[in-house]
Amino acid sequence: MSLPQRVLFTHRLPQIPLQQKAVQGLVCFLVELIFAVLTGRMIEPVLEGHEQVRAVIQVPIHERGAQDKSLEKFLHVKFYRPQQRQTSARIAGSCLDGYIRQVRKTLAAVLALLYPQRCLGCKVLVGPEESFCAACRRFIRPIESPLCQRCGAPFATFSGPDHLCGRCQAHPPAFRRARAWACYQSGQDSPQPLSEAIQHFKYHRSLCTGKSLARLGAAHFPLESRDYDLIVPVPLHPERLRWRGFNQSLILSRAIGRAQKIAVDPFLLERTRPTVPQTQLNETERRTNVRGAFAVVAPERLKGKRVLLVDDVYTSGATVEECAKALSRGDAEEVDVFTLARAVAH
Repeated sequence: MSLPQRVLFTHRLPQIPLQQKAVQGLVCFLVELIFAVLTGRMIEPVLEGHEQVRAVIQVPIHERGAQDKSLEKFLHVKFYRPQQRQTSARIAGSCLDGYIRQVRKTLAAVLALLYPQRCLGCKVLVGPEESFCAACRRFIRPIESPLCQRCGAPFATFSGPDHLCGRCQAHPPAFRRARAWACYQSGQDSPQPLSEAIQHFKYHRSLCTGKSLARLGAAHFPLESRDYDLIVPVPLHPERLRWRGFNQSLILSRAIGRAQKIAVDPFLLERTRPTVPQTQLNETERRTNVRGAFAVVAPERLKGKRVLLVDDVYTSGATVEECAKALSRGDAEEVDVFTLARAVAH
């Protein structure tokens, strides 16, 4: 018995010692998988012969807790929790954590082999950490200064300081400031890979696209994390949530929360009534459509908090404006807004 297994057995860190059978099963699966790929065979029969591996692979990527449970069952161990163990057991836990990391890397490599990363715009193959190819990236316009200090709208000029736009001077919004990573453009002759990817994420219910977009949003987050106590995603009405299966704003919020170490509360704000999709409405109709459609569920969790409100696209600002009003009525100290993209004039 190796040292890590002997320590695990002595201190009873996992309920059952690490099973050699699990390791052999994983190696056997990888050999069969590689052989199937090289000989052009179907992948599905290989998965059918390894149900435990299938159970781990098929867990949705955003459900980390479910992933851990599947790996625990497959490996016949309990994951190490540092705060629950004594010093003598930490060596064993560290060894086990290293093994789990290697298993996760192996499974990630398997997923990359089965489902190689493609550009979210033109669908050509790209590197595992890339979302858009070099050609599509040329058509993505990041939002940079000069821009409105309040709503974040970019100005047509390419030089000069940030300042308030005329609209924010005439009608100051309920939020303190809004920022976005890139421009959301549609109806143009040139390719719009970011806009098309967001539409594919929302309306074709593509979670893998959403994961890549959320990673981009977290990587290009322009605000200071220390300015916020809480991230609140713009909520969907239950009817819309049932149809889509997920809240795109929550997926983006969680990615930012993990990267910036900010708590995310998806249940603090609710949409009190269904609203029609905003895509075909003009600005006046958009504001009427969402007026009074949001409410704070638990004001005691909000009082005095600095809130970052997160949505996928800032178009007219009607939705985030109504959400910010509801949060302010719930005694939030201040509300800022971040969106992945922002609609701009052609």
